[in-house]
Amino acid sequence: MGPPHPGAWRGVFTHKNTLGRLSVLALIVYWTLFRQERRHRVVWALLGLAGTVTLIGSRSATSLAMALLLPPCWIAIQIMTRLQRAYRLAIAPFMVALILVLSIMLPSQLESILGFFGRDLTLTGRIPLWRTLIPIALERPLLGYGYGAFWLGERSPLAAVWARSWNPPHAHNGYLDLWLELGLVGAVLSVLLLVLTVFRSAAWVFRENGSEISTFAFLYSVFFGLANATESVFLESGLNKAIYWVLLTYIYLMSRNMSVKRMHLQGTIKKVA
Repeated sequence: MGPPHPGAWRGVFTHKNTLGRLSVLALIVYWTLFRQERRHRVVWALLGLAGTVTLIGSRSATSLAMALLLPPCWIAIQIMTRLQRAYRLAIAPFMVALILVLSIMLPSQLESILGFFGRDLTLTGRIPLWRTLIPIALERPLLGYGYGAFWLGERSPLAAVWARSWNPPHAHNGYLDLWLELGLVGAVLSVLLLVLTVFRSAAWVFRENGSEISTFAFLYSVFFGLANATESVFLESGLNKAIYWVLLTYIYLMSRNMSVKRMHLQGTIKKVA
């Protein structure tokens, strides 16, 4: 890439963040295949190495952060699958407490953490952008400005942002973009879909004792939620981004289907008994 990100890799894509995000997705896929197909492990390991190289070369801080957060999620879900249901319920409060403690401690260390990734407290201009967009979103809080009707340039509600000599293609936050275009109604429904997918995919992992496909579904759901924190992939229709919500929808339907099948199976067992 050229300025303002000279030296960062973008591959065949228009931006380094796209390459970084797809590299993380590739690592999830290759890790799943590495665990599933023992005969071709060398191939998947080499491809995983290639994905790691492109991830580092992209210099995408968000993608690097996701790549560091997903392994602990995988380890945690694998440990949980090996515990009985009663132990899982007992551990849950401790995990919630740990998250609360981290949420209290992290703000004081935020500058140091961001500095490690080469970023400042503005998240490369994202926070000033969000401060500009939130009041605009509050003007039409419930239904928003309509799908595809916000990021249209100087004649759109975006004029306030364009006046500051910056023409971002999106809000650099998928949840804020949902609010701007679909309002709180669309945003709440979309986030609810994401949350249900995360919980259902986690339940799928528990039911199948950490099978490869169920673990991929869980890791991808978490990945999708993290990716929307600093990028916008919820509403994109281009092929390089539409694949994300297409996969999320597929995982949601698959996890729901597995739950329905389990309920039918339990009902059949009870009738037989």
